Amino acid sequence: MFEKFNKKELGVLDYLLQHCEKEFHLREISRSLKVSSSTAKMALDKLIKKGFIKEKRTANLRIFKCDIDNLIVRQMKITKNISWIMEKGLIEILKEELELRRFATRSIQAIKPISKGDTLREGVNFDVLRPGNRVRGLEARFLELLNGKKAKHNIEIGDGITEFE
Repeated sequence: MFEKFNKKELGVLDYLLQHCEKEFHLREISRSLKVSSSTAKMALDKLIKKGFIKEKRTANLRIFKCDIDNLIVRQMKITKNISWIMEKGLIEILKEELELRRFATRSIQAIKPISKGDTLREGVNFDVLRPGNRVRGLEARFLELLNGKKAKHNIEIGDGITEFE
């Protein structure tokens, strides 16, 4: 089912995967990869035959582009992007960014102790604040929905409001 690709063919495919949004002429590809035009042409013909790239003819020019609609090509592109993200260490950065977001993004927090059944009032017993290391409350976009409702359970000062009646 799967035919093996040689190093040059894989090089062409890899180059097109890196630039999926662009279209290339044969000479652009051969120059960029430092291979002869005939080598690039043979690789492109095989990749077209396999459905990995698209070809468009304009006058006597052949224009090539990665076929991102092909499921195999799409998976290769995703795999390549994940590999790049891991190589660059961005996964660790993303974890830190998420922790910072949780810590510093404003949410609905109690500004004084709230007992079960108390009416929730903005500025009286809750406000939109940064939670820091406390329990994070609902996002600020739920402010109007929360105002005037009853507390479902006791809430300590500084903790977030996550449930209401």
